[in-house]
Amino acid sequence: METTPLALALACLASSVAAAPAAAHAQRRRTLTAGREVRGNTSSTPNSFRPSCGASHANDESWTFTPRDTATYEIAVSSDHDNVLAVVDPASAGRELGCNDDSTDNRHSFLENTLERGTYFVVVDGFRTGNQGSFTLDVQVQ
Repeated sequence: METTPLALALACLASSVAAAPAAAHAQRRRTLTAGREVRGNTSSTPNSFRPSCGASHANDESWTFTPRDTATYEIAVSSDHDNVLAVVDPASAGRELGCNDDSTDNRHSFLENTLERGTYFVVVDGFRTGNQGSFTLDVQVQ
């Protein structure tokens, strides 16, 4: 089977999408636990991810979440800036499982995802360049 230039380009794009949050996460090693709120700050972090629901070249932070059981999880972020929240599955070439910008206002984002046992990246990003700062992030089991 012959590989076309388009197929090759798409394969490269898919691997770079997965590699960016994975590489950034490996450097920071932050872990989420359901029921335990965490705090973070994107002011001095690189731009490693571009969520589909933001126009972002802003700094971001990724966290690892490893559910013990298949369940529906509510993931919420509250920040002092316009934020975007995304869940990424690194086991499927970095496929984005959900993205939210502006749940109740532009300083809150919320996702509800059914996740199987495995490891996922939860990414807190700014909506656009310059949207960065402190945040709280929380995961709850439904």
